[in-house]
Amino acid sequence: MKNKIVLFDIDHTLFNTATFVDNVYKVHANLLSKEAFYKVMEEVRIGLDQTLEEEGTIKASIVKALWDQVNLASNLYEETPDVLELLSKQSTLGIFSKGDERFQKKKLESILHFFDEKDIHIVSNKYKILPDVINQYNDHEIIIVDDVLDVLYQAKKLSADVFTVFIKRPVYYETYLANQKPIKGFTPDATVTNLREIIPIVSK
Repeated sequence: MKNKIVLFDIDHTLFNTATFVDNVYKVHANLLSKEAFYKVMEEVRIGLDQTLEEEGTIKASIVKALWDQVNLASNLYEETPDVLELLSKQSTLGIFSKGDERFQKKKLESILHFFDEKDIHIVSNKYKILPDVINQYNDHEIIIVDDVLDVLYQAKKLSADVFTVFIKRPVYYETYLANQKPIKGFTPDATVTNLREIIPIVSK
């Protein structure tokens, strides 16, 4: 029987990115509109150290708020730590996520102990590294948990043995991901609305 590796996306899977960004906006709501805020956010390189931004600018203030540890720590989904603790006793846990490595790890600071460094894959392009990730665990039963259908679809195309879990958190999905179109010929092996629902899947 193969050992299991459960690879988690971070944003909207382990970490409530929508609420996190909302909290950053609230700090600046009296300075600029939401539309203007998101425009500045697009210009902000998330991994950029705030000291590289000109002090006193809105952009510098936004970068500082993004790195605020209280906001980061408070926006893990409520069930994340407990579910990871339980699953870590029966499977290897990993991360497969897009973004700036330093910033993404900062989001997970309180739960990083559940993951071995060799099982943390934080990259700028998930599609490019996906074949290597699947190959790394070819002696494992692979379970991938993600909120993006196409990532799961591409994983399944590479290996039919990969078990795909689509996490469809209701509020986030209705607000931000409703434009994700079904992929013809592909249905995830499981669809869940929170991490607790994957416990029986991993425990099989």
